[in-house]
Amino acid sequence: MKLRRKTDILKGSILVIDNELDWIADFKKQLASIGSFNIQIVESAEEGLTYCKNRCFDIIIFGLALPNMNGVEFAEKVQTLQEHSSLFLFSNIDIALDEEILLREIGVDEIINKNKGNELLITIIKRVLSRRLIAYYDDMTQVLTRTMFSHIINVELSKIKKKPNYNLAVINIDCNKFKYVNDTFGHATGDKVLIYTVNLIKNNLRKNDLIFRMGGDEFNIIMPNTNADEAIKVMKRVCNIIKESKILIKTIGKSFSISVGIIESGGDDSEFSLKQKSDIAMFSAKRKNIDIVCRRRNANDYEEC
Repeated sequence: MKLRRKTDILKGSILVIDNELDWIADFKKQLASIGSFNIQIVESAEEGLTYCKNRCFDIIIFGLALPNMNGVEFAEKVQTLQEHSSLFLFSNIDIALDEEILLREIGVDEIINKNKGNELLITIIKRVLSRRLIAYYDDMTQVLTRTMFSHIINVELSKIKKKPNYNLAVINIDCNKFKYVNDTFGHATGDKVLIYTVNLIKNNLRKNDLIFRMGGDEFNIIMPNTNADEAIKVMKRVCNIIKESKILIKTIGKSFSISVGIIESGGDDSEFSLKQKSDIAMFSAKRKNIDIVCRRRNANDYEEC
């Protein structure tokens, strides 16, 4: 999900499990009136779970009576795949109190009566995404916060424990000579350079890559289901785009650059060890005045890329 806090436009990724075509058409139209959304519509719980294994959703909307699986069973399964998603049960079936209690215990956030129309659903979607915007996104750069990094990296590490062959790349980025930019041109220009650099990075990542501001001019990227070679390829392109940016050159009178550390995670990694290794790789790149240093899965050494 990519949201701009300083506008009234909401953006988000929503998974809907439903097969009522008229309702789906109305729902999409109403969502379009409040923002721009990436909506994935599926007809079955099994198809929904398949998407949840490979993509992150901000909100997942489903009913109580699903083909071949009830809503309670789906909620239990999807919770293990999408721990940071908001789960909405949107059903025209009356829910007994014991079922509601069970759904709440599983982690369903909202239980909404479909017979009452979409107005309440749309209102709750706006509220949830607005709150996420405040809690999860950095005010200046509009990328995810350090808190979200901690949450999502642990979700990704749990996938490695379940599937030892699952690939995960974690990247540490630091802007080179950013203090010089602030000291020479002032913090207002420094902020503009930082925002523009982050936008260049975001716009040249892949769909499922996630970028986080860790503090100051340091950023991390989580690349799910990605090995070292794939991460290196993406980040080489990003480094070149930043160095060749005419806007950055015009702003500070010289090319701007970043130092990148890439870690391909192994099965014994933790959030702390990944952060430590990516710091070592990034500072090694900075010290050697090269773009990228990488440590491959289960390797002992860091290599120049």
